[in-house]
Amino acid sequence: MAESSAVDTDAYIEEIIVTAQRRERPLQDVPISVSVFDNAEIEALKLTNIAGVARYTPNLVWDQSFLGAGNFSAVFIRGIGQSGSFFESSADPAVGVYLDGVYIGRAIGSVLGIHDVAQVEVLRGPQGNLFGRNTTGGAVTVKTLQPAPEFSGWADVTAGSDSRLDARGVLNVPISGTVFTRFSASSLNQDGYGSSLQDGSEFGDINTDSARAALRWLPNDNIDVTFAYDLTRTRQDAAVLTLAFADPDPMSLAGAYNFFVAPTNSVEGFGDGVPYDDRFLTPSEYTNYATGQTLSEIDADGLTATVVWSPGNLTFKSITGYRSLDSAWGSDSDLSPLTIVESTIRT
Repeated sequence: MAESSAVDTDAYIEEIIVTAQRRERPLQDVPISVSVFDNAEIEALKLTNIAGVARYTPNLVWDQSFLGAGNFSAVFIRGIGQSGSFFESSADPAVGVYLDGVYIGRAIGSVLGIHDVAQVEVLRGPQGNLFGRNTTGGAVTVKTLQPAPEFSGWADVTAGSDSRLDARGVLNVPISGTVFTRFSASSLNQDGYGSSLQDGSEFGDINTDSARAALRWLPNDNIDVTFAYDLTRTRQDAAVLTLAFADPDPMSLAGAYNFFVAPTNSVEGFGDGVPYDDRFLTPSEYTNYATGQTLSEIDADGLTATVVWSPGNLTFKSITGYRSLDSAWGSDSDLSPLTIVESTIRT
């Protein structure tokens, strides 16, 4: 006797909706190479900022270590991007980053936190037709979760090695049947993983606080108005760098230091008349002898107003945004207690 099997009529492939063409469409109908991360995937992968999606996205490289600064993006899609050199610190990037449709105009401060994000999309290839200039390599769009009619909220705390202590929270509060608010905040903290053998200072620590508040108004079935304000504050030291070799050319800056300055200097722990040479090499890739400022500081905030009007089968959408950024980062590039190549840059 043949055994019959029941067919699960509820089985289906979940439809993925993207905004790669500036409007919501199913992913399979979009003629663009797109990688999509929704809120559930972001939480499952334990990502703390959008740079983390590069670990799971083909053809995407996201470096955040310009001169050791932790919030300077050098983003490449299919090999096209910005190198993150000193001369490009204020240049227009080749990969555009967008937060709720608002362009993040500089690589500095573009490593956005994603503690209350609905979706991240990585669009490969030139996107100038729909996203404008500075998208030669592609675009990365971040869409936050919007205020909803239901009261809800959540909070979590993560603890780990190197004194890691992260706290996050979200609260959604409806004010009336047509006005809703949503508040979210996060604080990421961890001690550094590297240190200076000269003065004991740490490198590579994490100290970032961010918050967002949004108000949504639905006056009728055809109009959707959302106001949002976000801010990010970062106070941390640069990533640890290690001296690989020290054999200065007599015609180099270090060679000039050895000839003109070294005979008259005095360095604690090394004595008098200390030249720049291989004595400053360290046995570990997590240590150096740097004593200069290696800060990485960001103060960024933004205000966004989004209005959607849908009369009949038409949809009109207006996005107005204002963003402000103050940043500072420092580097001790000679990685020694000597003052040869040190810099502090503020924007």
